[in-house]
Amino acid sequence: MEHIHTEALGEQFARIKDSLISATRIISGKLNLPDALNETLAAARRLVSARYGVLMFIENGQTTHFMQEGFSEAQAVQIDRLPSLVGLREDIFLNRKTICIDDISTDTRFTGYPPHHPVITSLLGTPIMHGEDVLGILYLGDKIHGCKFSDLDQEILETLAMHAGVSFNNARLYEQVKHFNQDLEKKITERTRDLESAMVSAQVANQSKSIFLSSMNHELRTPLNAILGFSEVLAEEFMGPLNEKQKEYVQDILKSGWHLLTLIDNILDLSRVEAGTATFEPEELNLADLVEDSLLMVREKALKHGIALKTEIDSRLNVMPVLADRRKMRHVLFNLLSNAAKFTPDYGSIMVHAWWINPAKYQPSPDSGMSTETIFQDVVRIVVEDTGVGVEPEYQNLIFNEFFQINEATCNKTPGTGLGLSISRKYIEMHDGRIWVESDGQNKGSRFIIEIPARTSSESTGMDPITHPHHAGFIHKINDLIQAVKPLNGTFTICRIGCNRDCSTEETLRIENFLNHAKRDYDVLEIDTGNRFYLILLFSSEGAAQQAWERILSGLKLILTGIRFHAGMASYPKDGDTPKELFKKLIQIPEEGNDPD
Repeated sequence: MEHIHTEALGEQFARIKDSLISATRIISGKLNLPDALNETLAAARRLVSARYGVLMFIENGQTTHFMQEGFSEAQAVQIDRLPSLVGLREDIFLNRKTICIDDISTDTRFTGYPPHHPVITSLLGTPIMHGEDVLGILYLGDKIHGCKFSDLDQEILETLAMHAGVSFNNARLYEQVKHFNQDLEKKITERTRDLESAMVSAQVANQSKSIFLSSMNHELRTPLNAILGFSEVLAEEFMGPLNEKQKEYVQDILKSGWHLLTLIDNILDLSRVEAGTATFEPEELNLADLVEDSLLMVREKALKHGIALKTEIDSRLNVMPVLADRRKMRHVLFNLLSNAAKFTPDYGSIMVHAWWINPAKYQPSPDSGMSTETIFQDVVRIVVEDTGVGVEPEYQNLIFNEFFQINEATCNKTPGTGLGLSISRKYIEMHDGRIWVESDGQNKGSRFIIEIPARTSSESTGMDPITHPHHAGFIHKINDLIQAVKPLNGTFTICRIGCNRDCSTEETLRIENFLNHAKRDYDVLEIDTGNRFYLILLFSSEGAAQQAWERILSGLKLILTGIRFHAGMASYPKDGDTPKELFKKLIQIPEEGNDPD
């Protein structure tokens, strides 16, 4: 008896060991749900020695996978592959407990066999769970040798089901991730197609705008010049004397004509700046002379209204030239002085201050917006101060917006275009400077402050990179790209590379061919006139773009043996939402050496 008992324990131990090995194999198996289901069912049927086996995988209360073993081929074809949860199956699902029945025909929960289903006497069934979720139902019918299902069979099946729940959940998550990736890839393709369409539309719109502006420049200026010319002839009375009313009307025509011409010029200037096509021509200027010349343009108007003009100019500005665009600085100064004369009442005063400020003495205004980099450079500050109508605090930021005007402040004055201050701000920003206004309120005067870095020709490499002639075309394209991806909540990363010396034609072609092969079909490769390369990775997260760029740089180092190069990277919108911000980030930290730009 003891010998028989020992053999039974050994057999029992072997079965338990086998079940644990099977459970481990199921958990560590392939992340393919049908494979996991089939392997679980086969292991359960083998370990328990069952004639029939069925496994149902359930999602949201519905059977989505139905596996069976032990049925003949004809029976398998005839049986409904996705049966509903009724009878015993429903009881296992709802109660979440194992059932073991010696004769199912006597069980009140038994609702009968599906068509062509073989007759089964005994049944062992258990739910397969993960946490609180029922992922499936596994049940076995009839032992092969005609015995009843034992407590050990039930223990083995429950152990297997517990491990199978982990496996099924892993497979389910894998399927969800796979479908998510497929959906994501589809969405990327769709978004890329939308982006391409948006870029085409943006190009068409930009071309239409250019055509319109060219047309406005020609079609409006030509008749307007005739109107102004003939009005001046009438005003000078070359064709005969005019009565007082006629003189008044002619002066009204002249004022309106000049106002319209100013508006046309301002719109054209603004459109060029926003399109990135405005030229920037820095030269060494004597700013003291430029200030005095600008005052001459408003002196006559000021004298007519008894307005005193005063200047306070740092002597260093007479002997230390500053690198700036003469035409644009003249435009800014004339605009500020014209506004001061326009909004200063009779017998008021206008004072122009100009200083050269060293970093150690420089205390920037909290409203200036000057960057830390700019603060540690010498700065030229020009202030146009008047005793005019002033600017209320709530308007002090708004007045630099396009077409914004404070109507009540015009007070019987000739209305402006609402573009002068906006253009002035953009021109000063092209110098890497800032402009702002200070005022204590209405009728308390205003102080318009300009600050630009006090650069000389030897520092020309430090000019704002967005104004460099090599980059103008590329900056324009970046602006178009931002306008295209912004409505789509899209992202992109610009990767920049250039040699620290002039590359030969052969080397340039090698770099271009390498980048063309490394990029994806919907990425964009651009080359500026200075032979710098810009690879734009569309719809890439910053992390993914960083990894891709590191791989590309590693490859470039192999094909550029002995050549030192610089590289940079900027992501939209994280590193900036304007071309200027992105481009500054691009050249901020070169990979090797200093960027010669």
